[in-house]
Amino acid sequence: MFNIKISLKKTDPMRRLKEEVAKRFNLEMNEFYLVRNTNDKEIKEMATTLSAAGLTSYSSIKIILGTPTLDGGYRIKLSVV
Repeated sequence: MFNIKISLKKTDPMRRLKEEVAKRFNLEMNEFYLVRNTNDKEIKEMATTLSAAGLTSYSSIKIILGTPTLDGGYRIKLSVV
């Protein structure tokens, strides 16, 4: 695990953040998704501004490799016991 810093305006949309992440890691937009570090919830609302999404300076976001969940879809975690 490592940290990177990306500076954006609070009025930028979440899509801009995802574009910057894709550029820095040489990934396509559909090869990863963003997750809030506080609740492990996938960030889907790409048109929402960073401030409307509740992101502030030093907010933590996880980058998860894999296909983003489609609208109306669910991501389910299964465990074998």
